[in-house]
Amino acid sequence: MAELVIAGIEGNKIIPSADAKIITLMFPTYSPTDGSETSCFDCNTGSVYSVPVGKKWIMLNYFCYVSQSTSAVQIIIRRGTTQDSATGATNLIINRADDDAQPNRFGANVCIEVPASNYLTIGLNGTGSDGFAGFTAVGVEIDAWFRIFWFRR
Repeated sequence: MAELVIAGIEGNKIIPSADAKIITLMFPTYSPTDGSETSCFDCNTGSVYSVPVGKKWIMLNYFCYVSQSTSAVQIIIRRGTTQDSATGATNLIINRADDDAQPNRFGANVCIEVPASNYLTIGLNGTGSDGFAGFTAVGVEIDAWFRIFWFRR
C-alpha cells in the first residue's frame, strides 16, 4: 500500500501530485530606496523562478526582514507574468515595517496559488537610504490541474 504524501509547514498542509517539488524562493537583499521590482530566485538553481507551463506554485510560508532607521518601508508581494515588473501584477500581500533602528521581521503561513507563467515579485517603497530588505518563501510546485485541499490540524 502506498503512503499518503503530505507537504506543508506547521498547520498548512496539502496533498500534492506525485511529481511535486518543494521550491524555496528568495530575492536578494537591497536598499528600499532602490524602488525597483525584483522577481524571486529559486534557491536551488540561482535563476529567476517562473512557474512552468502546466504547473502552479503554492506558497505555504513567507518571511520578510526589513530595517530602515529614518522612514517606514512598505513591502508588496505580487504575482505577474512580467519579470521584475508590477505592471499588470496582482498584489498578494502588503506589509509595512515601522521606522526604527531595529530590524522588522514578519511572515506567515499561507496557502496562495501562483499560476503557470507567473513570477513572484517583491516591491519595496521607502525613502531612507540606510536600510535593507530581504524575502524568502517556501512552496510546492504541482500540476496545474491538481486541486488543492487545504486543511489545518
